[in-house]
Amino acid sequence: MGVGYRLLPMILPAAMPRGAWPYVATLLTQVGAWGLFLAFLAGGGWVPAFAPIAAGGVGVFLGQVAWMARHRRPAPTDMPRPDLSLAHAIQALGYLALSTAMGPYLAFAPPSETTLRLAMVYGTLALVGFLSQMVVGVAGRLLPLYGWLLGFAARRYEETPPSLHRAPARTLQALVLGLWTLGGCRRSPQASQPTGRR
Repeated sequence: MGVGYRLLPMILPAAMPRGAWPYVATLLTQVGAWGLFLAFLAGGGWVPAFAPIAAGGVGVFLGQVAWMARHRRPAPTDMPRPDLSLAHAIQALGYLALSTAMGPYLAFAPPSETTLRLAMVYGTLALVGFLSQMVVGVAGRLLPLYGWLLGFAARRYEETPPSLHRAPARTLQALVLGLWTLGGCRRSPQASQPTGRR
C-alpha cells in the first residue's frame, strides 16, 4: 500500500492522494495487522476483532485508488497502447479487493474443510494475484526507467537515449499478461473433486 500510494499515480497516471485518508488507511492496516499477528499467537480468539480493522484499512486504500482513477493526468504521448503495466495493476487491485472481502468472512466462519480451502484461495488471491502481480506491473515501468538511466550515463549524459516507453518488449509483456490472466481464471481441478469424507 505504501508503494502503491507512490507508484500508482505514476502508472495510471493520476494525481497524488493528499490529506488524512492515506494516514487513516495506514493506521487501520497496521493496527489490524499487528492485532491479527498477536491474536494468532494467543490462540486466535481475538482474530474476529482485528480482521475488520485490517480490511477497513485496505478498503480506505482502495477508495483512494478509486479517487486516483477519477483524477487522471495526461499520459506520455509516446506511451504504447494498450498499457500492459496498467492492466497488471488493475488486475492486481481486483484480486486485492476479493481477498479483502474474504478475510473478515474467514475470521468469523467456524473452522471446517470448506474454510480451509477458502483460506488457500484467500492466500493465493493476496500473495499471487495481488502482491506478485503488482510487482510485475510496477517492474514494467521501473525496469525501463532503470535501463534508460544506465544508457544516459553510458553516453556521459551528452546524448539522450531513445524513449524509455519504447524499451519494453511488447510481445513478451503481452505473453506475461495473458498467461497471468489465464492462470488467475483457471479453475483448479482439485477444488471440484470430492474428498471422500462426509
